[in-house]
Amino acid sequence: MTVCVVVVDIYRRDSSGTERNIGEIKRDVEIIALSCPPDYPPIISGINGDSAYSLHVCTGHQTCFNIKASDQDTSDTTTLVWNNPGNMSGATFSVTSKKTKLSTAEFCWSPTSKYARSYPYNFVATATDDVCPLPGRVSRAFSIYVDAPPTANYSATVQKCGLVKFQANVSNTSPSSIVSYVWTGDSAAGSEPLYINGKSGSYYYNQQKKYYYTLTVTGSNGCSNSYRDSITISKIPELRVSKDTGLCSSTQLNITAIPSNYVKPYTITWNTGDTGALIRPYITKDTILVHYIYTNVYGCVTDDSIRISITGLPDVYAGNDTELCTLDDMYLLSNAKVTPTGGTWFPLTGTPSNAIVYSKYRDSVFFDRNATGITDTVYGFVYTYSKTSTGVNASCSNSDTVFIGVAPLPTHPVLYAISPKCFNDPAIELYAGPPYVDASHQNGTWTYPRKPSAIVNNYGNVIECGRIKF
Repeated sequence: MTVCVVVVDIYRRDSSGTERNIGEIKRDVEIIALSCPPDYPPIISGINGDSAYSLHVCTGHQTCFNIKASDQDTSDTTTLVWNNPGNMSGATFSVTSKKTKLSTAEFCWSPTSKYARSYPYNFVATATDDVCPLPGRVSRAFSIYVDAPPTANYSATVQKCGLVKFQANVSNTSPSSIVSYVWTGDSAAGSEPLYINGKSGSYYYNQQKKYYYTLTVTGSNGCSNSYRDSITISKIPELRVSKDTGLCSSTQLNITAIPSNYVKPYTITWNTGDTGALIRPYITKDTILVHYIYTNVYGCVTDDSIRISITGLPDVYAGNDTELCTLDDMYLLSNAKVTPTGGTWFPLTGTPSNAIVYSKYRDSVFFDRNATGITDTVYGFVYTYSKTSTGVNASCSNSDTVFIGVAPLPTHPVLYAISPKCFNDPAIELYAGPPYVDASHQNGTWTYPRKPSAIVNNYGNVIECGRIKF
């Protein structure tokens, strides 16, 4: 038998909140050792199976960890419980495996700020095996230290021209020092979001609106605290130009910067080297980015940009001009030589609209020679193709025109006899007629020049007159 003394210290907070020792309680404990069958008592692990039995946690954050109980006796099973001291509101002790060789429990607690203090909260976990007549039993105390996050005094001062100065310091009542200050928040138009790593810093906002920001401070105890707030920018100078645009070819543009909320004097400077509100650059590059800066007497700076992309005209080929005879019916316009494919055909002025015929699936286009209103003349068809640039809304089109001439068929040939050409020789000059041989077309009119077919004598023989042989 062994006798020992257990001492319990008693603490109470004074008016300033300081914990002070106001006394102690002593109790004698007698321990009697009995002779029992051989048995190994259960083993209780530390936090998450480690050897530590104490832990620091931060208020406002949930903390969970596992406690495991095992037994060296292969035939024993263990049971794991806790004493629930009652001063840890909301804490849970959930046994996930009961009466097994390896029992496991999960402890969870989300202490609020009122639980922060310098000394720990304690609970006892007890593991018991199933040996008779006296079960093996072991207990372990676990200590939870609840630390409070630091507190800070901070400000966001709106200055002229949309400039905001951020400033923070540790407060006099902070439970710990601050080792980290981080500012994050909304971004100004065209800029990266607010990010300042440090006690102070500045950020420029370029639009009139409300912006939100967050200050996160981290103490030496590892606990953090966040403050979310907002500032309102009521009036700042602004410059604006048109939206990004696209061109189909090199062009001279008028680009104007329009200031608002400005105070004279001010200047506007472009990255092209020009100054003033209006510039007229000749755009030749595929993409050009134009910036400008506006300043006034307060030293405000603001900028905007316009992106101009040159799409370029597509190369369009509709095929060669051609001639058809009167008896021809259909002529395929959308043949393999048309580039690029996917465009649109339409008739020129003077060409009947019904002269264009689409196939069933509209993947082939024909000229209908027998359409109403088609006569022996020339008809024009325009092939148009459009392409859209990427990045900006610019659609550029180009066209090519193909002309189709409709020629009449020759009638029955007729011979015309003309007076003899050679002296003292009864020859006859003959022409094939109507004279449709070698007919040609120009400016919408067909011409048929007369050409001699042959010169024969009275005996039907071809003769030679002068230096010309027929």
